[in-house]
Amino acid sequence: MKTGVKLFTTSLLFLVLFSFGFAQEPDTVTFTYGVVGMKSGQPDDLFEVENGGTLHSGDYFKINYKLHGPSYFYIVLEASDGSFYLYHTASHGEGAETVTGSATSLDWLQLDNSTGTEKIYMICSTERLEELEEQFEKYEGASGKTRDKYARKIDTELTMVTYVDEGEAPLVRTRLDRPEMVGASYRSADESSEGQTAANQLFGQAGGERVAWDIIEIVHE
Repeated sequence: MKTGVKLFTTSLLFLVLFSFGFAQEPDTVTFTYGVVGMKSGQPDDLFEVENGGTLHSGDYFKINYKLHGPSYFYIVLEASDGSFYLYHTASHGEGAETVTGSATSLDWLQLDNSTGTEKIYMICSTERLEELEEQFEKYEGASGKTRDKYARKIDTELTMVTYVDEGEAPLVRTRLDRPEMVGASYRSADESSEGQTAANQLFGQAGGERVAWDIIEIVHE
């Protein structure tokens, strides 16, 4: 996977944020998100990348999100060759010295020539996922068989984080009635772009007890 920016772990950002229209219990988390695609050579033809959607080598995609309440947020990319990248992290909590917006539109990423299945993990948690962070730190500093070992540990951590036990509160995913846009103060995309897909658009929402997540699989041809 080739990206328009260097893939690296961003510094954790701390801020106070409150969401209009969402009344959350202390142990629940909610986030809104969208993945937007762009065909190579067609910068004006944007579209939603849905789970199981197809992109081709040279095409682009970008991730947008909005957090609702104090939480830790992680975006992990799993490339078609099985490699992992902790692409983006953010921490939003009370008592922060730095206060920024609750919504972010990330940079465009471009698919290389390694075809297969690409995965985007978006995870929002009430607690910091220290074990996942630690495994990524070791993974990024390793090579060869040692790197493969930590890749397996990352895969295990992701499986554990996204596992929902039968006795736990269910993970709730919903599709927004109308797409929203990052930085548009909850205006719908239909109102701001005449129904056309925008680069900073949000399409869905996930919520859960202590952790909420979604995994978008891209068929890379």
